[in-house]
Amino acid sequence: MAKNYYKRAHGMIIACAINNRSTFDNLRVWLNSVKEKAESEIQIILIANKCDLEEEREVKKEEIKSKADELGIEFFETSAKTNFGVDEAFDKIIHKVFRAVYSRPIGLTLDDKIEERTMSGKKCC
Repeated sequence: MAKNYYKRAHGMIIACAINNRSTFDNLRVWLNSVKEKAESEIQIILIANKCDLEEEREVKKEEIKSKADELGIEFFETSAKTNFGVDEAFDKIIHKVFRAVYSRPIGLTLDDKIEERTMSGKKCC
């Protein structure tokens, strides 16, 4: 069912919890699922959430960074509880989507040159 939600998405945030190794171990599965169904230009970031639970950490920051580098995506450590890093992560995905989708030209591009058209040897327009 989730595949239908991101089929036409322009941006995606994939999340794991630093205190739950299985969420980290499943990142590749989620990313493959997104790339299989989403638009080819989809912008993706990784959020490693719950950094307020440092004492319960199961996944080291270095592991997360290494995985993000391997997957070719940026990552942010966040805490939804304390709002740490959340604004920065959302700002990044918004800017990535805007640059990728809304910065390209829309519509027709016209040349500066206008051709003279002739009809039966007479100039037109």
